[in-house]
Amino acid sequence: MLFSMPKLSREPATFISVASTEVRVEYAGWTVCIDAPLGRSRLPELERDARHLITLLKAGDTSKLERSVFESLFGGHFVAIAYDEARGQVFVLRDVAGAKTIYYADDGEKLFVGNVQSEVARALPAAHISVQSARMMMVLDHYLDGDTQYSEVSEVEMGTIMTTDRTGDLWPYLQFDLALFERENGKIQPDNARLLHESIINAHERRIGADNVVMLSGGIDSSVMLAALRAIVDGSRLRAVSFKMKGTNQDETVYAAQLANALDVPIEVIEVNPMDEEHFASFEEDLLAMNSPYPGRFIYGNLAGGPDTVFFAGQDTRLHTPDLNRLDQVAFSLLPLQRNRLGRSLARGLVDHVLEPITSLRSNYAAAPRWRRGLYRAALAPDLDRYVQRFLFQIDETRWQALGIDDESARHYAESVAINCESVRNTRHLYNRVVARRWPTQYTDDMRYLQDLGRLNGTHVALPFYDIALARLSSGLPMDQTTRFVPGKGKFDARRTSVNKALLREAFRAELPTDLLMRAKAVSNTQHLLYSGVMGRKIRAIMAADLARGAESIVRRLEVTDFVNKFMSMTEYRSEDEAFLNRVFRIAAMAHISRRFDT
Repeated sequence: MLFSMPKLSREPATFISVASTEVRVEYAGWTVCIDAPLGRSRLPELERDARHLITLLKAGDTSKLERSVFESLFGGHFVAIAYDEARGQVFVLRDVAGAKTIYYADDGEKLFVGNVQSEVARALPAAHISVQSARMMMVLDHYLDGDTQYSEVSEVEMGTIMTTDRTGDLWPYLQFDLALFERENGKIQPDNARLLHESIINAHERRIGADNVVMLSGGIDSSVMLAALRAIVDGSRLRAVSFKMKGTNQDETVYAAQLANALDVPIEVIEVNPMDEEHFASFEEDLLAMNSPYPGRFIYGNLAGGPDTVFFAGQDTRLHTPDLNRLDQVAFSLLPLQRNRLGRSLARGLVDHVLEPITSLRSNYAAAPRWRRGLYRAALAPDLDRYVQRFLFQIDETRWQALGIDDESARHYAESVAINCESVRNTRHLYNRVVARRWPTQYTDDMRYLQDLGRLNGTHVALPFYDIALARLSSGLPMDQTTRFVPGKGKFDARRTSVNKALLREAFRAELPTDLLMRAKAVSNTQHLLYSGVMGRKIRAIMAADLARGAESIVRRLEVTDFVNKFMSMTEYRSEDEAFLNRVFRIAAMAHISRRFDT
C-alpha cells in the first residue's frame, strides 16, 4: 500500500496503490487500508474490525482504544492506514509485535505512507542511502527501531498509532509496549506444558486460512506448527513445503518428510539449483522491493500461493526457551550481587581490579581463540550490567571502531539497550527486559524478511510464535523449566546429545513422533552455496558497478573497500563464511539501491 496526502493544499488524499493481499474498507466517510497476514476467507473479520476501529477513532477518545482492543485488531499482526476524508486526518497503525512494518516520509508538500521502503522513497523528489544506518547494519545485522536504509524515510515504531496535526506532520497518538511479565507464574511443569500447548493452538487458530501451508524444516518449531494446525484444520486445507539446496550435505528435508508422513500431511520438497539463471531472474528487482534484503529469499522464497493462502513460518521469540548458554546462566545467577549498591560495587571492583588482566581483551572478541573468549566471558560475569551489554547486545567497542562506527552512533545504541540490573526483580524479569530491548531490532528482523517473501509472492506469511498473547504467557514461564536441557538426538545423525526447548517438546509430546520430537536443532548452512552460482556473479557485478562510481560509491562511503575486496578475491565459499557473506549481501543491496536512486 502507498498513501499520499497533500500538506499545503486542500487536494484529496490518495491511496496510490493497494496490493492484492491487502484489504480496503470504506465506511462512514473513512477509508481504511489493512495489511495483515490473513487470507480472503477472513475478509468479514477484517471488515468488522475496520468498522470498529473507525468508530473508536471517530469518537476521538483515546481511552476507548485500550490495549486489549488494539491487540485484537486484524488477527493481531497488521499495519493499517485510516483516512478521515471530512477532517483530512490520517491515522497510521502498527501492531504491538511489529510483525508488519510501515514507513513514512515528508517532502514538505506531501506526506507519503507505505509498507514498502523503496516505494515511499521513490515517491520523493530525491532519496539517499543513510550511511549512518548502513554502518549500524554492518555491526548489528539489523536497523535500529525507527531507522530505515534511507535518510529521508522513517519507520513507525512497533505498537504505535500515529496521526497528523494541522500542518500535516505525523505525531504519536497512542503507544503500547510488549507488557511482558515481571515474575514467573509459579506453576509446576505439567501445568505450564498444558498452558503453552493451549496458547500455541490459539495463536495458530487466529491465523488459519482457506489454504494453509507449513514451511517445514523438520526442527522442533516447525514440527510443532504442523502438529498444531493438524489439530485444528481439516486435512484438505493443510499441506507442507520444504526446501533444500542442490549440492548440500545437510539435508533437513528428510526429517520434514518423515514428520509430514507421520501426521498424514502432503508435502512438497523443492530443490534449489544455485546455477539456475531463471531462479535468480528477479534478483536486482527483489533487492529494491524487500524491506529487509536477505539471501534466504533465493532458497525458500518462491511460495506458490495466492491471496487466500497462508504460509506458516516457525521463527520463535525464544521467550519459552530463553536463549542462554551455560556461562549466561552463571552470570544471571549472580543477579543478587547487582541488586544492592554494596554488592554491585564489590562485583565491579572484582572485575576491574582483580580480573582486569583477563577482561582487558584488546583485540576483536570474535577473532580471539575460543579458550580466550570463554575466559574473558567468565571473568566478566560478576559485573552483570556490562556482561549483558557485551554478550546479549553484542556491544564490542574494539570491533565497532574497526568497522568505522562513529562514537555517537555507538553511544546511541548502547543507551537504547541499557538495563540497570539494580531495578530487576529476578532472572525472568531480567531476561524479559533483554527481549523487550532486542525485539524492535533483532527480533523484528525475522519477521520483516518473511513478510517480504509473502508480499513478493502475492500471498501471506503468518508467524504464530510471535503472537503477543503467546509471548506474554511465555514471559511468565519459570526459568528453571524453560532453560532445561534434556537427552536427545544429534542434528543430522542419531548420536546422543542434549537438546533445549524442553517445555515446548513436553507440550507436544503426544502429537509428535519421539525420534523427531527429541532431535537437536539442525540449521542447514547452505547460503554459502548461493555465492558459487548465479547470485555470486550478480553480487560481483553490483560491487564492480558501485566501485566505478568513484566518490559516490557506497562501498567507499561506508569505508568497507577492504571487506569487499576480500570477497572479490574469493574463489570458493564455506559454511563458516556465512556471517561474512551475509554482510557482503547487505552491502550489495545498499550499493544497488543507491545506484538506482542516485541516478
